[in-house]
Amino acid sequence: MTRGYLTFAQNSGQVDYLNMAYLQAMSIKATQEINSYAVVVDDYTAGLVTEQHLKVFDHVIPVPHGDDAAMDSWKLKNEWKALAASPYDETVKLEADMLFTASIDHWWDIMSQRDVCFTTNVVDYRGQISTNRTYRRVFDQNGLLNVYTGFYYFRRSLAAAKLFNYARLVYANWPLFTNEILQGHDGRGPDTDLVFAIAARLCDRTDMYNAANPVPRFTHMKGSINGWEANRDWRTVVHHQFDATTLTVGFTRQQVPFHYHQKNFVTPELIKHYEQLLSN
Repeated sequence: MTRGYLTFAQNSGQVDYLNMAYLQAMSIKATQEINSYAVVVDDYTAGLVTEQHLKVFDHVIPVPHGDDAAMDSWKLKNEWKALAASPYDETVKLEADMLFTASIDHWWDIMSQRDVCFTTNVVDYRGQISTNRTYRRVFDQNGLLNVYTGFYYFRRSLAAAKLFNYARLVYANWPLFTNEILQGHDGRGPDTDLVFAIAARLCDRTDMYNAANPVPRFTHMKGSINGWEANRDWRTVVHHQFDATTLTVGFTRQQVPFHYHQKNFVTPELIKHYEQLLSN
């Protein structure tokens, strides 16, 4: 059975998702034994892939079935294609703005007890499970699974195929859900966490997470999760530093995948730091 990581990188506006994927891939290569990495790109982003990128990307995959997000500035509508895009039997699907700082290889055998295994709890930078619901009111009001699609696992199976097909239908019929089904929604465009929470409900699956085991999980650096204002840039509140692959935020060493959230976290200096790590 092949195992590997997958992300979508579709550059838009001033946001360089390809560069974030490049940093993510390097952090995985530097810390994981299971470290095959696939990136899904649209035609524009494919033209930006360099020989340097290809040193760490094991697979560069065109968006399957056409680009549903071609006209969007926030390109989420292809997320339902992860199963079709993945070259692996077992896949961890990641958002691009996440960094790996320590091995989580032992998680694979835990996650593989499920056909699909979502993150349903995130931690703050101190490593404490977040109970803050600032960003989760629609989930609570509608009784949805507390899905975080920044990191989730799936394997090739009928259950996974059913989930992704429902996600496709939710994306295609988003106004129906926001206007007539969901309570308390503000009418904004589809949010991936919410789309997959609805898809999980439509599947009527209650086993898409590990209720008795706290993995997968990740550090989420959104403001309210860490006790700050909702839109606060965490770097203005707490110090961080790197030592090889070790990342310390405040006085806490980050032990699980780190969702830095602020897209300009990726600097040329940080890229160079990881390139030098891999060249040693």
